[in-house]
Amino acid sequence: MSRQIAVIGGGAAGMMAAVQAAAGGAAVAVYEKNDRVGKKILSTGNGRCNFSNEAMGEQFYHGSGTALFGGVLSAFGVAQTKAFFASLGMRIKERDGYLYPASDQASTVLDLLRYELDRRRVAVHTEEAVRTISFDKNKEKFLIGRQGKNGCYDAVVLCCGGQAAPNTGSDGDGFRLAGQFGHRIVTPVPALAAVCCEEKFFRQVAGVRCDAVLTLLASGQTVGRERGELQLTDYGLSGIPAFQLCRTAAYALLGKERVTVRLSFLPDFDEMSCGLFFSERLKMHGEDEMDVFLTGIVNKKINRLLLKLAGIRETQRAKDVSAEAFHRLQKLYLGLETVVTGSVRNLCLGAAQACEALGYHPLILTDQLCCEAREAGSFLASVAKTHQDSRQSLAFLAGGETIVHLSGTGKGGRNQELALAAAEGISGLRDTAVFSIGSDGTDGPTDADGGYCDGGTKARLLSRGID
Repeated sequence: MSRQIAVIGGGAAGMMAAVQAAAGGAAVAVYEKNDRVGKKILSTGNGRCNFSNEAMGEQFYHGSGTALFGGVLSAFGVAQTKAFFASLGMRIKERDGYLYPASDQASTVLDLLRYELDRRRVAVHTEEAVRTISFDKNKEKFLIGRQGKNGCYDAVVLCCGGQAAPNTGSDGDGFRLAGQFGHRIVTPVPALAAVCCEEKFFRQVAGVRCDAVLTLLASGQTVGRERGELQLTDYGLSGIPAFQLCRTAAYALLGKERVTVRLSFLPDFDEMSCGLFFSERLKMHGEDEMDVFLTGIVNKKINRLLLKLAGIRETQRAKDVSAEAFHRLQKLYLGLETVVTGSVRNLCLGAAQACEALGYHPLILTDQLCCEAREAGSFLASVAKTHQDSRQSLAFLAGGETIVHLSGTGKGGRNQELALAAAEGISGLRDTAVFSIGSDGTDGPTDADGGYCDGGTKARLLSRGID
């Protein structure tokens, strides 16, 4: 009789594990809690699925289990991966080392894996969330429990993913199931995520992109350095260099260290060359006001922020600025230091834990929200309407950055705008509310801490003559 193997998780890893086990003669069943397998594959590589890379060395992997990678890659590396997909009928193309299906469609990879599951007679069970795993010593079998159902298997392969993409199913279930067997779970932290900072001055430069060097310090010691296009947001730092430092920062915060990032807006300058640069500029433009004097060095919003932090007026003539003040300004261009408080991902996870403690089932929709505040409000309202008849108490979470375009004499306040937009959509819905809260505890230039609406907000506003 064939060995009975259960694969928990129907993503790329789960499907590959199922195919290989079935090829070895096992009878395999895949359990996937989503309504279809391979959901995350469709979003990889911007919809093209860069399924591997010509450079897949150990040096490209990070974490506490790096000793395992060499054995894994030697057992099934790039050559074997290419041969496997070629055997399924897929033409492969390479671009800058990245490997894609020649069709440039992620659906090609997913379809071929699905067809191979069918050919290998793998039983695929969708919308089947595994709740428990245990081992029966008498039967020497693994028991897996689903909603009102149980299964008995010779082996179980856990392929649930981590917590990186809750909207596609990777919400941490795998850690919980592994913990049921007594495995030690290394606390997962965000990686490739934006970085939240303590200072409120980031609102003045939100939306600015610039070339910069980011130096990460933990307890005063340099632990990372990246250069690239930095994106400044109202909550802190985003863009590739911030993403690259996120994991290291998160582990340092987990260890209760003080974490800061030093930003150099003049990455090609050191202290001496920066001093010479400003001295020469002063000779030529000393009569200019400082706002004019700095124009062309970096983005104007950054110039004005650094002037303010250095205690120099924008209208002050450059030649009248003291040497001490100029030195402060130069140091800020080369090393503005900001205190890291976490990441948007961490904020979402913290909110999810708080919701769970209150009896809600949380679902993080995204931690990369980037749109108009009114669009975000409308979207959240549509999510609420879709799940209005759910028997569960649900909490949908979205983190990121929203923007407001002002017209007339309005002050703005993205959280209040989001809530007002959502009020229209959830009007009349029972037991439904939308909260919008800024990570810094303020809502732009207003005196509010955030925005809130529920199913009765629109009616209450109309009763007061507010349309």
